Amino acid sequence: MDCAGQGCKLCNGTGFKGRMGIHELLVMDETVRRVALTDMTADSIRNAAIFHSPQRMRTMVQDGLIKVLQGTTTLSEVLGVVIKEKEE
Repeated sequence: MDCAGQGCKLCNGTGFKGRMGIHELLVMDETVRRVALTDMTADSIRNAAIFHSPQRMRTMVQDGLIKVLQGTTTLSEVLGVVIKEKEE
């Protein structure tokens, strides 16, 4: 799988037109609520949502990788957004 978009003059060589979001949504179910009430660190709440919640939160990285596999974006685009997000 190619990691870079292929394009033309109209898309400035990216292979994409317009913008697409990668998302992460934390649903406050009972599992996450219990952790939030007992251990209020962001990491513990996030880990509960990802690993212990019946709904299994999808992270931005996971959502981005799904879109890479679908061919709607590239790995370099996803990594650029996710790495920038972590630095902020």
